[in-house]
Amino acid sequence: MLATDAITISPYTQQDLPELRALHALSFHKLAAGQHSAEQMYAHARFIHDDAYGEDVARCNLQCARDDAGRLVATAGWISMDNAPDTARIRKVFVHPDLAGTGLGRRMVGLAEDLAQVAGCADYFVRANINAKGFYKRLGYSEVKPGVMDIGGGVNLPVMFMHKV
Repeated sequence: MLATDAITISPYTQQDLPELRALHALSFHKLAAGQHSAEQMYAHARFIHDDAYGEDVARCNLQCARDDAGRLVATAGWISMDNAPDTARIRKVFVHPDLAGTGLGRRMVGLAEDLAQVAGCADYFVRANINAKGFYKRLGYSEVKPGVMDIGGGVNLPVMFMHKV
């Protein structure tokens, strides 16, 4: 696709939502398929296109990475945790499959952590999709406990709750 040095990053706007949904669906489909059943894959695609997903994205202090042609190739954001206001929950980390393993995901998570730190967060938490556990471990996150993410229709995805100080 392209070198990651040609990437520009800007805050999410509502106009990004259709392209964001497509990126999130493609990334999950290509990078997580080996870890999930066909039912879970279908439910996740449906989940991304639900109105509530768009509302959730808008709350995530999301940053969008675009290639030199202006295509959305990665996202990452954060929210403050209600029960721990000095802790940021890293959210919506998705990278185009053609750029997986290039350092773009690391860059996006680092940016989300930096922005959260400026807002007063001292540590970080993530509900990692099971296929991303190793990625977050390489970024210094430690496993807290396994869990599930409800994606509607009675379908859950396995996740790992992880923490980084």
